[in-house]
Amino acid sequence: MRIFADSSFFIAFYDTNDQYHRESAQLVKKLHSYAPEIVTSDYIFDETATYLLLTHGFYGFLRAKKFDKDVLDSKKFNFVFINDFIFQNARKMFKKYNKDKKWSFTDCTSFALMEDYNISEVLTFDRNFAQKGFKSLP
Repeated sequence: MRIFADSSFFIAFYDTNDQYHRESAQLVKKLHSYAPEIVTSDYIFDETATYLLLTHGFYGFLRAKKFDKDVLDSKKFNFVFINDFIFQNARKMFKKYNKDKKWSFTDCTSFALMEDYNISEVLTFDRNFAQKGFKSLP
């Protein structure tokens, strides 16, 4: 089973002041029990690391550093670089849906990656994934 991890999930987990921190921590405990393959991307890494770095001063740097180690040095994550195929599909989505939706380009890269990898579930607190038809966890 594959699950995609979004930046809103990572931010909630690593930022103890985030409104969803408790939910994300409980979900991480559940994930350990059935150990799914967790997929994330370089765009999500960038978004999360930047957010953590720019918040809470030096503690933000420490959180970003821990996030980096946990994701890149762990065998729990399948870290995917956005390739040209996914990038071009994300561009199409971005142009097509943003007439009425306000999806970031990073969200569109995540949607395109999830479709390409046949992933239907996502660790997120972002409602945009449900708008696109994915099942949000929690």
